[in-house]
Amino acid sequence: LHNSGYDASGKHQEAYLNGIGTNFQNAFSMNNQNVENFLDDCLRDLEAIEHLITGLGTSPVCSYLLKYAVILACSTIEQAFKTLIADYYEHAAPIMASFISCHVREASKNPTFDVIYKQLLDFDSVKAMSFRTNFEALPQASFIKGLLTSLKNLRNDVAHGKNVTTSISDVKNYFEKSRLMIEELDKVLV
Repeated sequence: LHNSGYDASGKHQEAYLNGIGTNFQNAFSMNNQNVENFLDDCLRDLEAIEHLITGLGTSPVCSYLLKYAVILACSTIEQAFKTLIADYYEHAAPIMASFISCHVREASKNPTFDVIYKQLLDFDSVKAMSFRTNFEALPQASFIKGLLTSLKNLRNDVAHGKNVTTSISDVKNYFEKSRLMIEELDKVLV
């Protein structure tokens, strides 16, 4: 799906907290380029899945594509926050790399604001408070927290064999809004 011909720059601006629109050229560049790249890749994949679902109409295949999109979106957010924290602290304390790899990078964590905050708090209360303060200063921070929780709940529904009743547009929106949380985390880990 990565070669589907969408925005070759891979930069997307989350410019619509109030429904203005999406996919503006992103002037913000993350500090962790690897995380930015896989967030961009995920968005391109979600856009490709959206086009496939639109083209397939009422095909039963659409429900499988939607479930894949849910897992992809939520897992990418999970991987992003774990990678940001692990990369930063492995670089700061290389002797701790094995511990960090085991307890952060390889640990399974359903992403929510509180989980991300607590994971960061395990390492540094100052950075954790800075993350919380900066994120909560964003317009609609509570709304964004709720969207990430919704995305996490959808992934759990898929994992437990339940039907997903949301739309691909909603999944993409949850991902794009949740990305703002990841970008705030990235800003703190410098």
